[in-house]
Parts: sequence; structure tokens; C-alpha cells
Amino acid sequence: MIAKFINFIYLYVLTPHKWVILIKSGKLNKWKELFQPVNLSRADPFIIIHEDKIYIFFEEFDIKERRGYLCVGEFNESNNTLDQVKIILSKEYHLSYPNIFQYKGEYYLIPETEENNSIDLYKFISFPHSLIFIRRIASDLKAVDTEFFLIDNQEFLFTSLSGEGYSFDDNLHYLILRDGLLGNSMYGIGDFKLFSSSNKNSRNAGKYFYVNEELYRYSQDSTLRYGANLNLVKMNIHDLDNKHEKIIKKIFPQLGYICRHTMNNNGGYTVTDAKKINANFGDVVRTIFILLNFIAKKIKSNLYKFTN
Repeated sequence: MIAKFINFIYLYVLTPHKWVILIKSGKLNKWKELFQPVNLSRADPFIIIHEDKIYIFFEEFDIKERRGYLCVGEFNESNNTLDQVKIILSKEYHLSYPNIFQYKGEYYLIPETEENNSIDLYKFISFPHSLIFIRRIASDLKAVDTEFFLIDNQEFLFTSLSGEGYSFDDNLHYLILRDGLLGNSMYGIGDFKLFSSSNKNSRNAGKYFYVNEELYRYSQDSTLRYGANLNLVKMNIHDLDNKHEKIIKKIFPQLGYICRHTMNNNGGYTVTDAKKINANFGDVVRTIFILLNFIAKKIKSNLYKFTN
């Protein structure tokens, strides 16, 4: 009981839900934290270079409201800031992991919509701000950090599932899109096949990419805690049922941060997220107030349901 209480204080008071975005490039030569408002948390950055502009897409989380939505900002390298930040997708449920990719010359988005029990596809009709809903790819399942990728002209989704004996952090499943990304097939949890089953190396942490015709990805290591550190992994794509991957390098949080769970590269730039350690008394007090207010709302909501 005492150990659980100490862990609770450590995770929710001294290290609250305060994620930030870091970036580095050949010019910066080291990680730089991007400024963000004090009441917001930002994570899951994806970087796209389009028409000579550097866009960073990310989850923004309102700490008070406890709900995430998706945003984009233009990276200003001179000032090390995200400019013209705008919301591109917001729902009544939590959104995160804005996986953006090009498919047949168009930009698409598969966000994490686990709270909606679905995997959904969106298309940009005006990049980078305007989206339309295209289709529901999968339903009646809990899936997080989904990646779309083509291997030998065959289209796949790779994602982590909850259910069927798995939790989000200990598996990676793949789905073969029988009639393609834009087809009409609706998939369920039974259509996914197991690729990896370890909380050390399974859950996605960013886009897949080729180096010298070898396929790599970043994965999450959650053996100590969620987002403890990352791995750079080389995948075996020639025999998906072999479930073989090789960890090339472990990537730990920088000094002053305790977690990271996403990393992406593009055009010589690398973006990642990191969870900050609370460094001042004001932040601790603010976190305690927000946490107590959130708990009070939950208790009030449950009492209302019980009495009605």
C-alpha cells in the first residue's frame, strides 16, 4: 500500500502529465525543447516537409480537460518555435498519434482513435489544415499507434491491440489490407495476426523507414513504465510469421526528462516527445489542484449515475 502511494505521488504529482516536443537537426546539433503554453501537453510529433516548409503534427492535450486532439504548427528554425499552431482534428473522444503519410500522391492521416473502438482514415483536401473522413478501416477493437506501410506492393497496417490476452504495450499485430487502403472491407480484431509479443520492443513509436533497402522502425520499451525509452529496430519483412526483429540501439530520455514514446525523422530533422520532471513548487501545486478537481468530477459523475 505504501509503495503504491509513493508511486502515485511520483507519477501524478512530481511527474505530471506534461509532455513536450523536442527537435534536432544538423544545424541545431542538439535537442531543443519547443515552447508551449503551460496548461497544455504536447506529444506524438510527426514531421512533414512540404513546399519547403517544415510542419510538425502532434497530439495536444488539455491538462485540465484530460482530452487530446490533433494539431499542426510550422517549425520556425530561426526562433526555435512552432508558429501558426492550429487544430486539425478534434472529437468528443481522445485523439493522438497523428500518423500522416503519402499514398498515391495524396496526404492521408490515421489517428489513434482507441476510445472510439475504431481505426479510421482521413484525407487532406488542403494540406496541412483541412481533412475529410474517408472510411472506417476496422471497428469493435482497441488499437493504438497504427502504422500504414507497403511491403512488396502489399498494403499493411501494424498496430498494438488490447484484448485477446494482450495489453497495448506487449504486442504488435499486422493486418493485410485485402482490397487496399481505399477499399470497402471492414476488419475486426480477428483479422489481425501477431508480429511481436514483448513489452520490451513491440509497440510502435513512429513511422517505418528504409535504410539501404532494410526496413527500420522505432519501438517503445515499457518494461519499467509506459514510455520509459525507445528502440531503433530492424524488421524482418521477408517472413512476417517469423516475428524476428533486431534491436539496433536503445534510446533513453535526455537529462531532465523521464519518458519518451515517439520519434520521427525527415529531411535531416528528428522530432521526439519527452515527459518533464516538475522543477518548481508552483507546477506541483497546480498539478495537485488539477488532479483533485478531476477526481471530484469523476466521483460526482459516478454518484449521478448511481442515483439515477
